[in-house]
Amino acid sequence: MVALLTLIRQYRNGLVFFLVLTTAVFLLFSVRSNSNRHGIFQSGLLEAIGSVQHFFLSPVRVFQGIRQQTHELMDLALQNQTLRKELTILKPIGIQNQELLLENNRLRQLLNMPPQPNYRYISAQVVGNSSSIFAKSLVLNAGVQHGIPLDAIVLAPTGLVGRVVRSSEDYSQVLTLQDLNSRIPVMIQRSRVQSIASGRNSSTLQLEFISKDADVRVGDLVLTSGLGGVFVKGLIVGQVEQVIPEEVGLFQKVQARLAVDLDRIEEVNLLVPSLETTSSVQPKGEEKAL
Repeated sequence: MVALLTLIRQYRNGLVFFLVLTTAVFLLFSVRSNSNRHGIFQSGLLEAIGSVQHFFLSPVRVFQGIRQQTHELMDLALQNQTLRKELTILKPIGIQNQELLLENNRLRQLLNMPPQPNYRYISAQVVGNSSSIFAKSLVLNAGVQHGIPLDAIVLAPTGLVGRVVRSSEDYSQVLTLQDLNSRIPVMIQRSRVQSIASGRNSSTLQLEFISKDADVRVGDLVLTSGLGGVFVKGLIVGQVEQVIPEEVGLFQKVQARLAVDLDRIEEVNLLVPSLETTSSVQPKGEEKAL
């Protein structure tokens, strides 16, 4: 096929001349003769001319079709390259937009937290996680210059995170409820049973000093009791997930799962005693846009 196409392209002028001459002869016979005697000759001549034209023009049409398809494939390849370049540019923008949307949703949740009487909220970001097998603490980008005192209560939209145990001008360290050194007074919301929630460096808390006859069930909500003078009453701590009566002793073994996933937290509210309105902070005193 390639050799035939090459031959046709090489002698295309002669072929065109031959086709034109043949067509002229055919027309001449058509005009000069109307008799039946010439009808058979004209039909035969037409058949011959048609066959010759079909033979020589078919490869040309095939070649033209192949060339058109080649051009279309080249155009598609160029379009594909262009789209890939645009995707490379737009993909990071899409990821940034998704991050902004997620952050906006989290900040909205912080703003929707119910206010506490005589307290104000100061918003901050988690900029460090000092958690290890021995301790569970977070670092926030808000400190003394932002009005953060020691023992400030740290909250997430789903519940209690912990309290501030150390602060500098611009940063604060939070002792989370998971930490082994964390012990807070709590109560079972349904039955009002009092207990102490102790951290275990895991996502569960140990509820201590609950007597064997106390009314505690799996699924009960655990809240701060307000005793001890640090945590206000009624903050969500977690939910009872296991109750095991001890065979020996006066107490039953109760475990509760934290309401907050401390490994994924990014923004928090700090509950600070004040009669002022809610405010927010950014690192180095910059105001944070909500």
